[in-house]
Amino acid sequence: MGSQAQMRSQRRIKVQYLALLIGLLPAGYSSGAAFEYDQKLSIKSAYADYETLGNPSDGSFQIKYEGFAKWDFPEGAWPEWSLFLRPWLSYRSEQPLPFLAREADTSARVNGAFAELWEFVFTRHNLRGNPALALSLGRQQYSGEYGFWWDDSIESLKLGLADSRNRGFVALGSRQYLYNTDDNKVSPADKDIVYLLGEYHYLWSPNQWVGLKLVGQRDYSPANDVGDEGDFTGFTLGVQLEGERLQKGALNGDYHFELATIQGEFNHLNVPGFTDETMATSGWLAFTELGHSFETTPVISRLAVRLALTDSPETPFSGFFQNTIQSSRASRFSEYNIGLSGAIMNVSMTNLMLASLLSQHRLSQRSQLRFSFHDLRRRNTDIATSRTIGLDYPESDGNHIGNILEAQYFWAMFPYAFDDEHLTFDVLGTLSYFQGGDALQDGIEDYQVSLDLNLRY
Repeated sequence: MGSQAQMRSQRRIKVQYLALLIGLLPAGYSSGAAFEYDQKLSIKSAYADYETLGNPSDGSFQIKYEGFAKWDFPEGAWPEWSLFLRPWLSYRSEQPLPFLAREADTSARVNGAFAELWEFVFTRHNLRGNPALALSLGRQQYSGEYGFWWDDSIESLKLGLADSRNRGFVALGSRQYLYNTDDNKVSPADKDIVYLLGEYHYLWSPNQWVGLKLVGQRDYSPANDVGDEGDFTGFTLGVQLEGERLQKGALNGDYHFELATIQGEFNHLNVPGFTDETMATSGWLAFTELGHSFETTPVISRLAVRLALTDSPETPFSGFFQNTIQSSRASRFSEYNIGLSGAIMNVSMTNLMLASLLSQHRLSQRSQLRFSFHDLRRRNTDIATSRTIGLDYPESDGNHIGNILEAQYFWAMFPYAFDDEHLTFDVLGTLSYFQGGDALQDGIEDYQVSLDLNLRY
């Protein structure tokens, strides 16, 4: 009975989405529309040595073709309606790619060849005669400079705001399907969750923004689903301050501050030691990145420090944590996502103390080197380090997880004009090294080498 009711509920949701989409379509949409199509071919490969995890050293790779199709109606600078599609054709190895290379990656549990419709978005612009407002419906990607708020693609209805001094959105969504040719089912940890996402930022001074962010979720999935650790209902609320190109004398600084709190409750916990329990969740996160750019120095272009600190939770479920549509990706002042602690680990904002030093070195107008050093620690030594770094190392009783040293080389080809279009090509090479601390057993050292090639037309 429960599964039948759930299927009826999913059908109602799909019918409601379709009815709203049809209702938004204007008469004669197919006529007078402007069409644009961009494409991208990427090859990502890596070799990692994780022998300390009991896994053999091995390589991994992925080849992916992405299309970016957009129709605007009517044709012109200010369309009233638009339709955006982002299909993928991909082939990837059985060995997983490193965290850094998994930008906008499928949630499907597949290897080999597959296709997926990552985004399909129908947008009504100039809502109620206001060019700053837009209403969009479909599977759309949510991302930002830091992924610990949102970094995924879900079916949703979004109201967006964008003008010279205000920007933000509010969205209501839920993951229904993966739109993947090999695996279309949502995992037990992701299904039956309704999300409320929102942010608002105000330009209070030149190049300086202040804002609020919100992530609410309600998990109504059945109790004790296999593969689902628990059902969380609650919210994360945060304040953000951000500025860049702040020049005063020799200073050319930038800053990013965030302070967030999470409040809610886990129900139907389904892990050893917490069987079918209910637990209150209350935690916090403080994060900052401070940088200085050197415009006249020929060797170094930017230096920055990055700091992150969460509460010290009593259990894995009682403090600040990240849900399945969030990540620890970072892309501030970078053409690529560089990861909060580099490419070798998908660090989660839970039970964490992070300190990083970052440097960017301009070699030419189209190439640069980046170096980073990261120090990782856990707040509560009774909670497994795998909750923070996502890797199951043999553990000890200390709090120092370890240090990461990383070097990256980036080169971009000068755009080539071809048939009234532009062809671009860029390369990113990354070398990562991890040395374990006293939270892990002695002698843990791992490394990873990765290469990313991207061709865009």
